[in-house]
Amino acid sequence: MVNILSEETDNRGRTLTMAVFVILVAFFFLAGNVVPVPSRERVDRSLDLIMLEGIAMAEAAEEEEEESAEQPVEEDRSEPETSLDDFDGLLSAFTESLAPDDLDQGVTLPDRGQTESVALLSDVGLDFGVEGGVDLLGDSRPGDLNADLFPQQRGGTWVLQPNIASGGVVRSDGQLSSGNGGPQADLTTRAERPERLVESLFGEQDGVSLSPKEIDRENAVVRWMQDRLNSLDRPIRAHFEQQPRDLTVNESVLIGGKIYHLQMMYSPITRTLHVAWIDGDDIYYFVDPALQYRINYFEEGVVERAPSTEVVLLETEELSAQSPQAVREFDIFLKWWRPQIEASENG
Repeated sequence: MVNILSEETDNRGRTLTMAVFVILVAFFFLAGNVVPVPSRERVDRSLDLIMLEGIAMAEAAEEEEEESAEQPVEEDRSEPETSLDDFDGLLSAFTESLAPDDLDQGVTLPDRGQTESVALLSDVGLDFGVEGGVDLLGDSRPGDLNADLFPQQRGGTWVLQPNIASGGVVRSDGQLSSGNGGPQADLTTRAERPERLVESLFGEQDGVSLSPKEIDRENAVVRWMQDRLNSLDRPIRAHFEQQPRDLTVNESVLIGGKIYHLQMMYSPITRTLHVAWIDGDDIYYFVDPALQYRINYFEEGVVERAPSTEVVLLETEELSAQSPQAVREFDIFLKWWRPQIEASENG
């Protein structure tokens, strides 16, 4: 009897084990065939997009910091106002502090508005080679060395005439000039060359010396890009390493019935032109130094674009600037680009 019960228990345990095993196999089979698993290509693409977004956010934060740092801090340089009444009071206090014998009885202070200088006579023992008394503030004696050290009013213009032989400083109608001719020479130099548009936009560029022809070409490029200013796509902006002062263009170009997509950036600090020339899903990246209509750097690759033709992902590799691909594509771009700049330059 015990053997029969033991066999029945074993049979039930085997049946239960087999049922659990079949259920687990069916579960894993359904999970492997029904639940979608992303492919490796989609995972890599998602990781690339996350990295590009992180780079773009970091660049945006740097641009905001640079813009806040470039804003000048206004300092309060206003000078305290001094009225004529205060000056008269100070002058009166000074004259009252002197002994009566120290002042010449015949000297009187002129009214305000007169062009004569105020002379205070004193018997202070200072001798500058002038016979007789010494005028501390006098300018009526030609022999007094201190006579020309104080301003005189001549027809609304104040003139400061020091006795130093190296040069004079003249203030006329609110302008200062020195006697060595430095500013005049600088103005003459500037008159020989045209004005750079980037200097009027971003201020004077230090350490840049250009010929008039180079300035004309740069001005033509700046004018052309200003008429078409547009922001670059995020991956292109990160690839170009765009700075706040750079000029950018993003537009389509029709050449011989074929549409190309142009994304361009000009850096006025380095005078470098960056060009992304996109043909379908192929991208060609050129760098033109100093606007010379030639390239010294070239990359070729592919792009992934959104339905709105916006570039969302790019992958490039560096090739020789003299490679057949570089020469072919840059020649197509240059035949379209150069006539437009020359027309703007001549116009």
